[in-house]
Parts: sequence; C-alpha cells; structure tokens
Amino acid sequence: MMQEDDYTAIVIRPAVVVDAPRVARVQIEAWQHAFAHILSPTYLQGLVIAPRAERWREHFLHSVEGIYVAEGGCEVIGFVNCGPSRDEDGADAGEIYQLYVHPTRWRSGAGRQLLNRAEEDLRGRGFPRATLWTLEDNARGRAFYTHHGYAEDGARQPLTIGEQQVWEVRYARQLTAG
Repeated sequence: MMQEDDYTAIVIRPAVVVDAPRVARVQIEAWQHAFAHILSPTYLQGLVIAPRAERWREHFLHSVEGIYVAEGGCEVIGFVNCGPSRDEDGADAGEIYQLYVHPTRWRSGAGRQLLNRAEEDLRGRGFPRATLWTLEDNARGRAFYTHHGYAEDGARQPLTIGEQQVWEVRYARQLTAG
C-alpha cells in the first residue's frame, strides 16, 4: 500500500538497461488501464512483459533519445522518452514519443515531473517547440497535455495497434519565447 509520503518522494533520472523490465511493466499496465475503452481486451490482455523488456533493453543500448524514469519508493513508476520530431513538418521540433505512469501513481505528480524533464531535454537540444501524439479517444491523456500548455495543432493520423485502427492527434507547445 502506498504511503502519502511516497507521492512526494519522486526522483526523475536517466533510464539504464536494468530498468527495461520495469519500464515494460509500467507501459503495459498503463495501456491496460488507460486504453481499456479504446483497444481490444484480447490485445491488451495479450501484452507480455518479457519481449517488450527485451525491446527496451536494445533501445536503451542503441538510442540517442532522452529516456528518463520516475522512481517512487525505490520502484520505477513512470517513464518518458523524447528526441527529434519524426514528423515531416517537424524539423524545428522535438518530440515526446511516450510518457506513461503506472495507474496506481496517476495524479501523483510523476507525469508532470516527467513532462518537465522531457521539455528540459528538448530545450537543451535547441528545439523551440515540442510535439507529441496521443490517441484521439484518450480523454485523460489529452486533458493532461492541455493542462500543461499543449494544444492540438490540427494534425491527425491513423495508427494500427494489433489488428485495430485508431486515430492519433498531435499536440504542440512552444518551449522557448519567440
């Protein structure tokens, strides 16, 4: 059971290879809760930590992205990764690729701290703005990003997850004046 003090003791640090299974667990359990109304229950129940952890291990070893974890009570409770925009129109933008917090730690401040760290990383790389993609039907995520100064910029794209097609919308915000 979480103690109230656990919510104030969140540390954001760079991810390391040994974090891979914990990052995979956070990602899967966050998806299973946040997207239960969007994605197929069969797909969500079929997500397995071991292969996802292996992909994260490889990613940690070979990526130039900024990858950070939130630790609370000596456990990984969330993560974010960011880097240059992957969008054709994003030459001047950094992108937040993923930001997930374990469902038991939603509203703990970990998401805000991870978002702040990603923005700091992107500013340090010289990007004047940040973008991110989120599922169109992800009301919780969209409200979080709006609350933190992001706004839809009109871009929308299809995404296939499992055998299901869903839509993503892009959010953006200025990181620097001007």
